Amino acid sequence: MTAGGGFAGGLGALAGPTGGYIIGYLPSAVVFGAMLNLRGEDKRGRFMRLPDEDKRGRFMRLPDNQTQEPPQSGPRKSDSAKRLVIRVIRCIPAMLVCYILGTIWFMILTGLALLPALVMCVFPFIPGDILKLIAAVLILDALRKPLRAVG
Repeated sequence: MTAGGGFAGGLGALAGPTGGYIIGYLPSAVVFGAMLNLRGEDKRGRFMRLPDEDKRGRFMRLPDNQTQEPPQSGPRKSDSAKRLVIRVIRCIPAMLVCYILGTIWFMILTGLALLPALVMCVFPFIPGDILKLIAAVLILDALRKPLRAVG
């Protein structure tokens, strides 16, 4: 049962004008997974160490002709903010896939041009979708450690 389908269920809701957005979630999930697996974070969501860092994030001894920064004690607040921004940015292509597929579907079924379709089906939802995306990233960060502990 979907709100876009007049709270009707079944294939009729999927075949309606907003069904493309529902179907768009499938490829969107694939894109989302691919974006999270981009180089830059390990499987635990931590930024990968540079080649000259040890397991605690401290810089190892470099050859004498190179300089090194002093080691930091613990994660910096800016790293957390940077990680949040990067994860949110990585989620945007998945959201765009859903918007593109759903808008094309809507345009085909209704005969509307691109701009009216975007005004009706995409633009009003962008602020809320971005807030939901940020909330999802924050929830994922909060649950990552407890879920890892469980197994």
